[in-house]
Amino acid sequence: MVNKSKKVKIRLIYKITLIVTLLLILAIGIQTYLTINYERRTLTRLILGEGFRTSSRVIANIEDSKGNISILKRRIAREISSHDGVVFYKIAKPTGEIYLSSDEGEIGRSIDYPIPPTNETIVQDSSHNGEAIKLFISRAYNGDTVWLGFSTKSVELAINEMMWRDLQIAFYLILMSLVFSYILANSVITPIKKLTEGVEEIGSGNLDYRIDIRTKDEIGHLAIAFNKMTKNLKESRAKLEEYSKTLEKRVDERTEELNKRIRELKDAKAATLNLLEDMDKASRELRESYQKLAEADRLKDEFMNIAAHELKTPLVPIMGYLSMLRDGSLGELTREEKDSLEIISRNVDRLKKLIDDILDISKLESGAMKFEMRDVQVAEIIKNSVEDMRSYAEGKGLTIKAEIQPNLPPIQGDKNRLMQVLTDLIDNAIKFTEKGCIVIKARREKDNILVKVKDTGIGISKENINKLFTKFYQVDSSLSRRYGGTGLGLAICKRIVEAHGGRIWVDSELGKGSTFQFTLPVKKQTL
Repeated sequence: MVNKSKKVKIRLIYKITLIVTLLLILAIGIQTYLTINYERRTLTRLILGEGFRTSSRVIANIEDSKGNISILKRRIAREISSHDGVVFYKIAKPTGEIYLSSDEGEIGRSIDYPIPPTNETIVQDSSHNGEAIKLFISRAYNGDTVWLGFSTKSVELAINEMMWRDLQIAFYLILMSLVFSYILANSVITPIKKLTEGVEEIGSGNLDYRIDIRTKDEIGHLAIAFNKMTKNLKESRAKLEEYSKTLEKRVDERTEELNKRIRELKDAKAATLNLLEDMDKASRELRESYQKLAEADRLKDEFMNIAAHELKTPLVPIMGYLSMLRDGSLGELTREEKDSLEIISRNVDRLKKLIDDILDISKLESGAMKFEMRDVQVAEIIKNSVEDMRSYAEGKGLTIKAEIQPNLPPIQGDKNRLMQVLTDLIDNAIKFTEKGCIVIKARREKDNILVKVKDTGIGISKENINKLFTKFYQVDSSLSRRYGGTGLGLAICKRIVEAHGGRIWVDSELGKGSTFQFTLPVKKQTL
C-alpha cells in the first residue's frame, strides 16, 4: 500500500510539474512571438522612414545641381556615406540612360528597374547580390529617376539577437519553474498522500488511525476534521453495536407480537370472507336495482314520447280553431274575449313548445332524428334569427344586433336545426335580460366558425354552469315560474351542435350577463 501511494505521489508531482512547465513555455513563446513581430515592424518602419528621407534629399540635390554631374556625384557620395544601410544607388535620365551609379560600370546603360509614373516615392521588396533589400524609387521634377537600395540585414540581425537572448531567458525560467514546480507539488502532494493513506486505513476498518499533518493551511484543517470524523465514527460504531444488541432484543419481542397479530389476522380473514359474501350479495341487488332504474328511465322516455304524440294530435285542431277565432271567421269577439283568447294562445304555444322539445330530445337521444345536411351560410342564419326575434327584443326595450365577419365560408349542416339552436339561445338571452342589448357575433377561428350570443342579463353562478346543458335542469325554480321554460332547450341545442361536429359552452358571471358560444366546422373543401 505504501509503494502504491508513493507511485501515486510521483505521478502527481510529474503531472503538476509538466503542466506548470508547459504553461510557462506557452507564455514565453507567445511573449517572444509578439515581441519579435513588434520589433520587426518597428525596425522596418525605421528603414522606411530613413529611405523616404534619403530619397527626398537625393531628389533635392538633383534639382540643386542643375545638371552638373560632378557636383551631384559629390553630394550623393556625401549623402550615401552617412547611411550604412544603402547598398546601391542609380540615377537615370528621362530616357532611361543611367548617368550616375554606385557601380560605375552601369553608367551609360539603360535602366532595368521600373520607372514610377508620378513624382511620388514608391517602395518595393527586392534583392541585391542575394541580399534582401527595400528598393525606393523616386522621380525628380526634371524627369530623372532615382533608385536607392536599403539593406534589411540589420533587421534580421537584430531579430536573431533578440531570439537568442529570449531563448537564454526562457531556458533559465523553465529550469527555475521545474525546481519551483517540484517543490510546490511536493509540498501539496505530501499532505494529500497522508490523507489518502488515512482514508485507506479507515476503509480497512482501522478507526484508531490518525493523520499527522501540522500545516496551518486548508489541508491542515482538513486533516484535523478528518481525525475528528474518525473519532466520531469510532464512537458511533460503539453506540451502533450497543444499539444492535438492543435491537435484537426488540426484534424478538416484535416477532412474538407479530405471531400474535398473524393469529388475529387469520380470525379477521374469516370475518372478511363473510363480509365479501355480503358485499357480493349487495352488489347483485344493486345491479338489479340499476337495471330496474334503467328500465324505468326507458319507460319514462317512451311514455314522454307517446304522451307528446298524443298531446300534439288534439293540439293541432285546437290551434286551428284559435286561428279562426282570431281572424273572426267564427264571428266578432269582444275585447274581453280577445284578451282571453290571447292568454289561451300563449299557453297553447307553450304547450306546443314543450311537446316539440320532448319529441326532439327523444329523437336525439334515440338517434332517430334525421338531419338534412347541405351547404349553409352562417351569416344568413344569424340575420334571419335576429330579424325573427327583433320585435320580441324591442318589445322589452332591448337592442339586438349582429356583428359578422365578412366572407365567412359555408358549413355543412341542417339549416332549420341550426336556426332552432340560434333562436333558442337568443330567446333565452332576451328572456333573462331586463335592460341593455343582445349581440350575436360570428367569426372564423382556424377550421371552425365561432358563434357567440352575448347578453347583459342576470347571469349564471359558477356552480350552475356545469349542469346547465342537462335535460330538465332549471337553475332556480323561482326563475322557472317567473320566466317559464321546460329545461330542455339547452340540452337540445347541445345535442344538435354536437351532431354537427361542434361544441357549445357558456361564460357567465352572476349579475353581469352571459355569453353562449358554439362552434361549427367549416366545410372541408373550403379549409
